Amino acid sequence: MIVKRTGVNRLMWLAMTLREHVWQQRDFRGKLAVIRDDRIQDNQLDFPTWGPPASLLFETGPSHVLSVRTGVARQAEWLQSIDPDYLLVYPSNLAALLDLFEQHGLKLRRLRQIRTINETLTPGIRESARKVLGAEIADTYSSAEVGVVAAQCPDGDAYHVMAESVIVEVLNEHDEACTPGQIGRVVVTDLQNFATPLIRYDLGDYAEAAEPCPCGRGLPTLKRILGRRRNMVRLPDGRLLWPGIGGLRYRDIAAIRQFQFIQRELETIEVRLVADTPLSVDQEQQIGDFVRKALDFPFKLQFVYFSGQIPRGLGGKFEEFVCELA
Repeated sequence: MIVKRTGVNRLMWLAMTLREHVWQQRDFRGKLAVIRDDRIQDNQLDFPTWGPPASLLFETGPSHVLSVRTGVARQAEWLQSIDPDYLLVYPSNLAALLDLFEQHGLKLRRLRQIRTINETLTPGIRESARKVLGAEIADTYSSAEVGVVAAQCPDGDAYHVMAESVIVEVLNEHDEACTPGQIGRVVVTDLQNFATPLIRYDLGDYAEAAEPCPCGRGLPTLKRILGRRRNMVRLPDGRLLWPGIGGLRYRDIAAIRQFQFIQRELETIEVRLVADTPLSVDQEQQIGDFVRKALDFPFKLQFVYFSGQIPRGLGGKFEEFVCELA
């Protein structure tokens, strides 16, 4: 599907992005480092300003951009040479950086805040950012079809829907609105796109509905963003579950730097690992026991080892769990 967007959509994207900057009270005079998709020529770029929308209304500091496909060790060197005030990065890439920084005792002296986009942010990554870099994370939920959908409340971890530009519904399997605490499909209606009208368009994402936020901003609220349908595990009895297979416990078993799970068959999961050394039979068994318990089924596991990094998907995105079943 090709979605055409208009100049009005672009204007609203700029407005919502600027709103998020102002909510978070960022100092535009600071230095911004960006690690994102792989469409960057010559691997890295340097600019005198932050670019739109901040540079349209404010005097800003410089910005520096690096491709997400750059090796993590090189990313760490680059960040230390820049010493940024703000870092914009994908959550999975941030997790790898935090692991490396912790392993080598590295710091970013001037870092004030981390901004994450494009992937699901987990509580574990938030806590690790506080522990390793002493920095808080501000997350944004967006999509290529409608732009900024919701931004994290500056007074908490919930997400405020950008209701001036998009209507967001969280629906259960019966297409009924979820009540606070329930998880459902994210369905959106774009209020400004007259080139490709999107009315009750299913983004393929899942989120948890929330109570009104006590901050008083008055915008609709999502409690958390969980990911896409393909990030759910399918069980032989037909159930779909969110795979609670976070990575912190794996590092208690072995020196695992990166992991990914691929469900290629109904009862088989491929376990992709980047580790300092291949795991022993006993360590693989410990990983297997944890995964089977978390997924509530005795899956057969196939271990595959990668050196460096596990390949990323389109646009540089990385997903910890992918179900490839039709």
